[in-house]
Amino acid sequence: MRVMLMAAGRGTRIRNNIGEMPKCTLPVGEVPLIERTIQLFKKNEIDISIVLGYKHEKIIQIIEKYKINFEINPFYDVTNSIASFWFLKQSWGNEDIILMNADVYIEQETLDLILNEKRSPTLFIDTRNKYHGDFFIKHNQYDELLSYGKDLPISERTGEYIGIAKIKKEQKKEIQNKLDEMINEQKHDRWWEDILYELSDNGGVIHVSDIANNYWGEIDTISDYNKLVQHFMIKY
Repeated sequence: MRVMLMAAGRGTRIRNNIGEMPKCTLPVGEVPLIERTIQLFKKNEIDISIVLGYKHEKIIQIIEKYKINFEINPFYDVTNSIASFWFLKQSWGNEDIILMNADVYIEQETLDLILNEKRSPTLFIDTRNKYHGDFFIKHNQYDELLSYGKDLPISERTGEYIGIAKIKKEQKKEIQNKLDEMINEQKHDRWWEDILYELSDNGGVIHVSDIANNYWGEIDTISDYNKLVQHFMIKY
């Protein structure tokens, strides 16, 4: 098993509050978020690859002691996370992968659920969040993706997407072919998740899994960060 962490973005919505800090370096319980994520995956003996971009030297200072494979997306300012995934594709060996945005925080209970998920490709959602969130999913009774979007009508939402997907090694060729196709079509401004969305739009089956009331957090705004810090302080 390998996790691929996307940590190249600028974090424009929170920049006015944190200055030039990459948001994944914000402290959670005095430990940077990215380091806490690495510690979690290391504890579970999961290999880690990271793609960096914006202020990458600040992140390298945190992760270098873990001797983790990383790539740098030098075009982070004019591309989106699909390009970052392209830079990481060579590190995808003969193994299942977890794709995860580095501004996402999870705990062991959530990781256990992800690791135990047998279906693939699978997007993970929180069915508690249908009214307030960043990106929403609609799925059917068979847990198959039907539609998605930031502006998905409330009546159609079945949950909020949490920024994590799991893909089995048997689908490596299909996913990488779609990745290369989209990059060759100059769709480098898209998200890595758009690979799965396009496959779904073209008749492919993308599964959806609820995180079952487990905690997660995503840092897009300073409010998100403050909620995460509050949760951590209460729990620990």
